[in-house]
Amino acid sequence: MKFYSSIAHIYDLIFPLSPLQVSFVNDSFIDKRNIDLLDVGCGTGSLTLAIANNYKSIIGIDLDNEMLSLAKIKLNIENVKFK
Repeated sequence: MKFYSSIAHIYDLIFPLSPLQVSFVNDSFIDKRNIDLLDVGCGTGSLTLAIANNYKSIIGIDLDNEMLSLAKIKLNIENVKFK
């Protein structure tokens, strides 16, 4: 995880969130309002936060603590948790 920690501060610039990612996840479920979602490898949380309003709750997890720290800074939605 040393590599990801070293690029965490620029991760969103290197790997910007794509509307295709958001569409792919949202189009994968029919009744989103009743779904508790787990985002494995959430990185800095961009996708998690972009789709959060469509789901009952979302937990974003990542092995890299630096990435999770950045995700938690962005956290502004009640139904999302990062661990």
